[in-house]
Amino acid sequence: MTGWWIVALLIVVVLLCLVGEIGIDRSYQRFKITAYCSCRKCNGNNDGITKTGKHLADGICAVDPNVIPLGSVVFIKGLGIFRAEDTGKGVVGHHIDIFVPKHYIAEEFGVQSRKVMWLKSGGSREMPMGNRKRRVSVSRNLALNV
Repeated sequence: MTGWWIVALLIVVVLLCLVGEIGIDRSYQRFKITAYCSCRKCNGNNDGITKTGKHLADGICAVDPNVIPLGSVVFIKGLGIFRAEDTGKGVVGHHIDIFVPKHYIAEEFGVQSRKVMWLKSGGSREMPMGNRKRRVSVSRNLALNV
């Protein structure tokens, strides 16, 4: 009977997480989703370096920094977790361009409309990236599901 307050505290923490007061923001917005690879046609300069100076890799996406700040973590419903590390001249407004390893995957992906949950980088609302295996599997899933 003395441990009831621990149970109550855990319930409060779970409820706060669910409504977005702690940890992650649960609000979704609809975005146009496209895909790009590191080829000259998709990436222009073909150097494989993002706007933030990182090498293109699974789990990276291009965003409009006026909508989603660079360095933010985004969850795209049905695709997984990505980090906003790049920009693109065609990526304006509610548009996200996800990196895929092969050009044919980018072409077959086409243009999709999906719900996106994003969090600003830094601060108390930073979403953990999870394990590397989860991010690596995103491109494999795209290749299989396109």
